[in-house]
Amino acid sequence: MCNISDLVLGVVYHESGAEPYEGQVAVAQTIYESSRATGLSPEEIVTAKNAYADPKPIDQVSDSIRQACHQVFCEHKGISEQPIRYFYSTAGGFYSQWHETSPNLEYVTTIGAHKFYKLKGDV
Repeated sequence: MCNISDLVLGVVYHESGAEPYEGQVAVAQTIYESSRATGLSPEEIVTAKNAYADPKPIDQVSDSIRQACHQVFCEHKGISEQPIRYFYSTAGGFYSQWHETSPNLEYVTTIGAHKFYKLKGDV
């Protein structure tokens, strides 16, 4: 049985609830890939300082968020073959200089209002 914590579900919902399903899967994948790469739990990943938005209440989490998280954490199927670990939202014209100019990040894809990145050298 695969359990996904309310904390992780709430964070994925806050970060991607307004995005298409593929974007929801991709946000969940960033948590999953970061957990795998660091050995930290998904809960530790989402509660790291300045890493993710605070979780929305579990009773607000949509079925599509639950399915996206199940696909990633239980079926181990992300949206990208690349190990995406970072993203930012371009909503409202936001531009993240850190993501865009970091010599350690490589752009992978844009889904909805989110741009996704992997660490250079990650395969």
